[in-house]
Amino acid sequence: MKKWIIGIFILIALIFCLPYLASIPPLKQLVLRMAEKKLDAKLNVTHLRLSWFGPQKANGVKFQTKDFNGTFDEINVNSPLWDIQKNFTLIGGHIQVPQSQASLENIDAQITGAQIQATGITRLSDQTGNFSIQGTMDTKDDFSFTFDMTQMPTAIADWFFKSNGMLQAAIGPNFNLKGTSFEKNGSGNIDLDLTTPTAKASLNAAVTPTAIVLQKPLDIMLNLTPKNSLLLTNNKAAVTGEDPITLRVSPTNCAMARPFALDKIKVCRGSLSLGRIRLQNADYLSGLSIFLKTDKLDTREVDAWIGKINFSLEDGKLDLARIDALFANSIHLCAWGQTNITNQTLNMILGVPADTLSRSFSIRNVSTRYVLQIPMTGTYKNPQLDTASATAKIAAIIAAGKVQKQGGILGGVATVLNQAAQEKAPSPVSPYPPFPWDVD
Repeated sequence: MKKWIIGIFILIALIFCLPYLASIPPLKQLVLRMAEKKLDAKLNVTHLRLSWFGPQKANGVKFQTKDFNGTFDEINVNSPLWDIQKNFTLIGGHIQVPQSQASLENIDAQITGAQIQATGITRLSDQTGNFSIQGTMDTKDDFSFTFDMTQMPTAIADWFFKSNGMLQAAIGPNFNLKGTSFEKNGSGNIDLDLTTPTAKASLNAAVTPTAIVLQKPLDIMLNLTPKNSLLLTNNKAAVTGEDPITLRVSPTNCAMARPFALDKIKVCRGSLSLGRIRLQNADYLSGLSIFLKTDKLDTREVDAWIGKINFSLEDGKLDLARIDALFANSIHLCAWGQTNITNQTLNMILGVPADTLSRSFSIRNVSTRYVLQIPMTGTYKNPQLDTASATAKIAAIIAAGKVQKQGGILGGVATVLNQAAQEKAPSPVSPYPPFPWDVD
């Protein structure tokens, strides 16, 4: 009987001491292998001290995953062993992202239940940024965060969103981000302010289980460079902006579906201001140069001034109000219509106003408000201009002008022909004249 009692006491003692024995090889290696399997990571710990009721403590922690690796000088968990996922304190951390050679250093983080608070330094080559994140997270649909990030290397964001360098190309090498985000049962709010060397944006939106709905105007300002313009135009146009372009989207009936879908974005009223830009290697304008009989469109580099673009978007269909533009300081063109951004098709009109007709074809027998309309169809990759019908219209207008000078019956017929050619076109957004390029 005494042997059984002694045996039970020994067993209880072993069970009680088991967490402490985990700090002794080979039991420590067994614990680490179990942790590696659960975390899908390689682990190495200099000193491990566990207890049934806490605290748990690890020193000299090294870890490696497929996405990042790093070290922590010390990890403390003020929780019992069976509830080890709560009350973390991380001290002296260093995390490196192999793909971008970026790292997070001097991390001071504490996780107590759902409470999360972390500060640290991010580093990429000679770029150094600071971050502070605090809030709570019970589930992926129930959280509240406040964050402040200063001079963060954009490569970190590219790694996190798996965007293959697109963010760095679009907004520059580093960014500042401040804001709050909270959600409960799928509903909440997002309030963000982003600034970078080449961009500035602000977003305030309500979150519902099915959509993200703008609460205040969405404002984005971006300096166009050949690098980010090629990214934004799918390698179709290398553009340099003299001034930052600005995008403003009204919050009126503006929403984006959750989960995200391009054809589920709704914008009732938006505007884009490009201002003065310079197009490089604009071979897509060569056909237009031939049609207008001008040698001023040197497609290697074209100066352009684009008027404000007003638009709306629904079901993937982008409706564009009249856009006026001046190319090479002499060629005035305009366009309006609809484009489908999901299948990248065009259903638009390219307009040649009276001032350009006068310069290119010496046509002066039309109203100063006249616009010759050329249907533009096809796709983004292969746009089609119906220049044949435009040429026929031009010939008719020229013929009408010649006959009109003869007066009498022929002059009357010419007037009828001329009036028939005066196709209606949307009025420009700004008064006519002046256009933006007419104003000093």
